[in-house]
Amino acid sequence: MSKKTFIAIIGAGSIGCWLGGRLKDAGHEVAILREEKRIERENEIIVLKEGEEETRVELPVWEALDPKPDIILLGVKAMFLPQVAPLIAANMKDDTLVLPLQNGVPFWFGDETVIDVDPVGSVRAAMPIGNVIGTVVHASASRKGDWITIGKADKLLLGEPSGSHSSRVADLVKLFRDAGVPAEQSDRIGRDIWYKLWGNLTINPLSALTRQTVDRLLDDEDVLSFIRAGMEECAAIGEAIDCAITDSVDDRLDVTRTLGVFKPSMLQDVEAGRPLEWRALVAAPRAIARQHGIDTPAIDALLGMIRQLDGGLA
Repeated sequence: MSKKTFIAIIGAGSIGCWLGGRLKDAGHEVAILREEKRIERENEIIVLKEGEEETRVELPVWEALDPKPDIILLGVKAMFLPQVAPLIAANMKDDTLVLPLQNGVPFWFGDETVIDVDPVGSVRAAMPIGNVIGTVVHASASRKGDWITIGKADKLLLGEPSGSHSSRVADLVKLFRDAGVPAEQSDRIGRDIWYKLWGNLTINPLSALTRQTVDRLLDDEDVLSFIRAGMEECAAIGEAIDCAITDSVDDRLDVTRTLGVFKPSMLQDVEAGRPLEWRALVAAPRAIARQHGIDTPAIDALLGMIRQLDGGLA
């Protein structure tokens, strides 16, 4: 990878702008591809706030990417990927690397397309698996106007979907680390995705349903019992698809407690009146469970509730 890299952001939310902003501040060329009407300005001026540090960056907004980017930070919500897939394909070159930043089951996961994520396979067709780098973001972030606030940036995991070790992922890790992002290379990115889902599948939608921060959910024994049941079901699915969870539920909940008071992405979306990313986060794991004959009563109930909430936001 060249010393100066061209990075495009498609989906200028908190995570995409945090990563892109860090890369821009490190001296790379970064632009936002206009994919939604709300971005009307020719430049997005954002302020990254991490602890006491505040960094101001200016990102140009383009209608089309010329030249084509070396890297695409794909921050569009999972349910919108089929809509923007043609736009993404039109702005890629043969060796563009795509880093999907979505929660839940990604479009490239497994050997077959998961219908809840990529209904007709258009997303996989637009972004060939050879261009995709598996990505897991362990960070809490929010965007309010031009301010991107990073509550806790734990790590950015990057890996080949095949699980192989590659020089291009090593180059990406260095690129992000040099920009101040705690990045690591993973040789089991599929398992890392499932590990994040294990902790996220129940808590994220429950925060939206109850309008409560995570700390409040974990302090309620009745809610906690439901979270445990969902996590056990998710772990059983992981075991069936070679994404076994080796930690205990209590260990994972202890990690979550260290994050303190925070609003997961679905709660932020509810408060902003935005559609919810329930298909990739809840429906897709349930569909995989069905394929393997695994009963998931807690996940089933959660899916029904979050689907109803999302329908009420329309």
